Amino acid sequence: TKQLLAQSSFDVDAIVRADLANIFARAIDRAVIHGAGTNEPTGIYAASGVNLIDMGGTGTVPTLAKLVDMTGAVADANADYGPMGFVTTPLIAATLMRTLVASSAGSDMIWTGTYEEGRMAGYRALATNQVSKVMLDSATTGGAEHGIAFANWAEVLIGLWNSMELVVDQYSQKKKAVIEVTAFQMIDILLRHASSFCKSHNAIP
Repeated sequence: TKQLLAQSSFDVDAIVRADLANIFARAIDRAVIHGAGTNEPTGIYAASGVNLIDMGGTGTVPTLAKLVDMTGAVADANADYGPMGFVTTPLIAATLMRTLVASSAGSDMIWTGTYEEGRMAGYRALATNQVSKVMLDSATTGGAEHGIAFANWAEVLIGLWNSMELVVDQYSQKKKAVIEVTAFQMIDILLRHASSFCKSHNAIP
């Protein structure tokens, strides 16, 4: 609104730009994981040829052995180089934070560290709500599965054509003293080699 722009206590323009940039960044992250390939890029869960490890389903917490199997699938494809790591949901991370590697004295938890700077099976692990917790097989919605992906993240190529474009319309809603801002950005995503990625199936905390 014009009233908001009239305030001098903070930079409204910078706040709006930052908010819009964050929206685009989250959309790109989601597309890397769950892009369906129709009117959007193809992400890890929709791409053909991506390694798949079954976690066991309801009542079976993902085990260290299954997580190591994910890393092994990528290593077996000679893709174990560069920035390797896991990404999953906060609820999976929380479950693994309280799950012992082995039921013996001195055993550590499967997930150590924070949600943003965790470690699993020797690799960095990140928890984010960009990963779906209502999956059905590889579909983003329709069930109760949580996504877990392990990858050589250098194999994700993100193409950006120009920077974020803002279209400012001061006239369409002028009688309401409202300025309309539309953001536009052209991007595409490519998984260079599908075998550099591994996705989970039946991961339910």
